[in-house]
Order: sequence, then C-alpha cells, then structure tokens
Amino acid sequence: MTYSLVASLAFDLILAINDKIVREIPNVTYWADVEDVSANSVECSISYSLPEHGAFCTLDISVTQDNPDEVYFGVHAELNEFDFEESDLHVINIEDSMLELYPLRPIMTQGITRYFESDENGEYSPSRSVAKRTFTVKFMALSKSIKTQDNITNYRFDEMSERVFPYIKSLYDVFKIIHPN
Repeated sequence: MTYSLVASLAFDLILAINDKIVREIPNVTYWADVEDVSANSVECSISYSLPEHGAFCTLDISVTQDNPDEVYFGVHAELNEFDFEESDLHVINIEDSMLELYPLRPIMTQGITRYFESDENGEYSPSRSVAKRTFTVKFMALSKSIKTQDNITNYRFDEMSERVFPYIKSLYDVFKIIHPN
C-alpha cells in the first residue's frame, strides 16, 4: 500500500468535523463512504443522522492536489427530504427559511416526485401512482486552497471544521422542524 497525502488529509478533515459534531449535537450518528480515490484526489461522503431518522446532513468532501504546491479542500452540505408519513414538509416556508439562512447562501429546491408503487408481489399498476413532495437545502460549506511548504504545512483542520459546522447545524435545525419528534 502506498501513502496518499490527499487521502490522509481527507480523513483528518473528517475526524475534525466529526469531533465538532459529536460535541455539539446530541445523539448524532454518522457513516462515511469513500467514493473515489486516486493519487491526487479523494472524494467521500459522510452522513449524519439522529436515532430512528434518516440523514439530516450529507457532506460531500473532496481533497485534490493537481499542483504539488497546493491542496484544495471542498465540502458541500445537503439535506434531502421526501414527504413521507413521519415528516412535516408543509411546515417549511421557503421564503422565511431563505431569509433566515441568508448569511450561509443556501440553495433550496422543492418539488413533486411522482412514481409508481409496487404491491406486495412487486407488481406495478397504473392505479398505484404516488406523488411525494421533495425539499432540498444545499450549501457550499468550504472551498479552500492551501499552499504546501516542505511537508510542514499546518492545515488547521479545527478551523475548517468550525467553518463547516454552521452549515451542518442549520440543516439539523431545519430537520428538527420537519421531524419534531
């Protein structure tokens, strides 16, 4: 196995973010998936959830080093909800939420997803058409390039996790409105 600087940096960033989240949000659980790894690039996602609920936040983290003297860190945060029985999407007012989250520059989308539902035998029927409301909040939580110098660069992962945390916390707050229990 060979050493990968970008993979090591990606995991250090994930550890710093997880440390902050676990200290600040009670009962949070998380899981990570490594989606792509190469010598100069790592892409992974980490999802945060609460017991008996789906994910309230998914972070897409990328670390790349196209230039030997510079490393780029990118973090996108997203909440993706569908209107199932346990959620209350009708309580979300997009205009009010946009104004409240304005400093974080959210991208919010809502819509209707239509599909055919199968019965207990796995059969689809035109009479089993279902429509669910969808709601998504996305953020560009971190975009940062750091110059590297003789392997002694301080990447300041704690500072990066502090910058990412308000985005995760805002998605947690929106999630708690949709899922009050």
